[in-house]
Amino acid sequence: MGKKAQSLWISSRISGMIVVVFIITATQVTSQSGDKNNTLLRKYCRIYQSANGESYLSNLNTTFSSLRRQLFDPQAYYAFARNTNNGEFVYAFALCREYLSTSQCLACFDLAVNETKSCGFADGGNVIYDDCSISFDLHFDIITFFDI
Repeated sequence: MGKKAQSLWISSRISGMIVVVFIITATQVTSQSGDKNNTLLRKYCRIYQSANGESYLSNLNTTFSSLRRQLFDPQAYYAFARNTNNGEFVYAFALCREYLSTSQCLACFDLAVNETKSCGFADGGNVIYDDCSISFDLHFDIITFFDI
């Protein structure tokens, strides 16, 4: 193979590689997939159990209902709620990504609340998905504690 033929062969190989690189980089690149299947990133349930399980779960459910009502507002992407009953102070916080519609936010929130059911009587924890997160906790009423 002469120098001219070798030069032509190398030139055509380089041109071919440039075309391949152009085709690969020309495809649209997205940072997230289009589907909104939430991925559970973290779930944490505290190891300590509530002393008054039924009251705690009632307070927790009431608190989650309050969070859901707040997130129903199209302008709301976070919510805070608390409930005190029988000397137990339950509070919770919810957060949705701002790119979500109200229905997507509520669907993610409902998914996260459902995930907390596996925590049982754990007196706190958090659930974090791609699009939303919730955190909940139990604190004893200090006044009731010192009145004993």
